[in-house]
Amino acid sequence: MEIDGSGFNVYSNWVSYNGRAEGEGVPNQPWSDGITLLRCDGGWVHDNTLDNNTDVDLVIGGGFNCRVEHNTIRHVPTAGIAVYGFAGIHVGYFQEGGGDNSGSTIANNTITSDTDKLSFGLIVGFHPWDDSIPTVHSGSVVDNLSTYSVVPLAIDGVLNGEVQRNTAYGRRGTRGYGCTKAEDYTAADSAATSIQGGWVYRYYHNGSCS
Repeated sequence: MEIDGSGFNVYSNWVSYNGRAEGEGVPNQPWSDGITLLRCDGGWVHDNTLDNNTDVDLVIGGGFNCRVEHNTIRHVPTAGIAVYGFAGIHVGYFQEGGGDNSGSTIANNTITSDTDKLSFGLIVGFHPWDDSIPTVHSGSVVDNLSTYSVVPLAIDGVLNGEVQRNTAYGRRGTRGYGCTKAEDYTAADSAATSIQGGWVYRYYHNGSCS
């Protein structure tokens, strides 16, 4: 599902098992997001369940006063198998204007994973994909729960915004995004962003880590 617009309400969907996981031997980049918000102005995305989508389950690109709340992202067996994905939620997918989410709230979402089935639980910033492109504003990324991925919470490449009061624990596995090192919470290149304490410095520029 891709959405580009304003004033929409997306809720109570089950989005699951889209694409093929990296390493399954299927050519031509066959992975797939679950829900991609190309632009979300004044929209509300809530109470959806996203299971085992193979790129990023929920992508938040840009838009003002968007609310993304109470969604559940799982990379655990729900139809017999758990499938690998790059991230559960990504805030800061590059759009024209640099991924500006000013006034938006990403809150009270839950992300969980089996071992080595998610590289990032919640990733804020675009630098893992292209370190020349900063995310202008993350919006308020608050009160989310992310568990058991290789890196449950990561910040890399955000100029402004807020990442606070998120709970991230249970790091495990080695199938990170170009990185075999697990950590509960990492941060780099956060500029004027207000971020919660307890981070370990690490960047993931262009698919490789410090």
